Amino acid sequence: MASGWTLSPLKGRAPRDLRLAGANRFSDNEVVSRCEQLADFLLGQKVPGDRRAIALAVHVEDMGFSDRGAIALCEMLTKLHQMEIASVHNLFMFKLNLTDLFMESAARLIAAHAGYVREVHLSHNRVTARGCDLLLCEEVLSHYPIKCQRKEGFFMPLFVRLEHNDIRGGQLRNIKPWMYTAVRDRNESFKTTYDQTAPIHLPYIDLREPPTGAPQQRPRPVVKRPPAPGPPPPPKGPPPPPARTTLGLEA
Repeated sequence: MASGWTLSPLKGRAPRDLRLAGANRFSDNEVVSRCEQLADFLLGQKVPGDRRAIALAVHVEDMGFSDRGAIALCEMLTKLHQMEIASVHNLFMFKLNLTDLFMESAARLIAAHAGYVREVHLSHNRVTARGCDLLLCEEVLSHYPIKCQRKEGFFMPLFVRLEHNDIRGGQLRNIKPWMYTAVRDRNESFKTTYDQTAPIHLPYIDLREPPTGAPQQRPRPVVKRPPAPGPPPPPKGPPPPPARTTLGLEA
């Protein structure tokens, strides 16, 4: 497609899938260039007479680009929301090369939507605890949990996937245990571990700080090795006569 994007057909109130078109892998420069075309593309996709913003599920996972392309995309999506052209409901950016440099842009996107974003999937990247703190900042946490429209008296947290990054609970500064709920095992259901008072739901990751004095890592196993061999035993019998030398003189 000339625009470089595809958008799934409208199906009721469900978010429409927004994807990069034309290839499976993209460089940062290609993503930045396509972001400049995104506003015109989405304006052309709006239903005539419908003034509501298009609800998006952004799928750019496992497409090869990194921080620069991801930052450009988040900044453009934030502008499109402010212009009431499109709003992000779900953001899938896992299996990219994202680092802490990207997380502040993602936080601005979520905060600008003021509770509209429901899921942010950023697993399998290179984010550290500092990036986690940048993402789940006060500006983001203040909008969650949100009231569920389908069930009276029910609240929903922001669903965040951050497993398979370089995040350890003992290094977090902004995130406290009461702020999130988590599924430790993939066999557990979301409902049985869900806490309506927590603003964040973090499945498949344990951010709890280890107890005082507990080792951060398992100690290396002690391997019992056989003793090093000593010098060989002396030969039996009288010692051999010393070697005779002429020191370079002839008899």
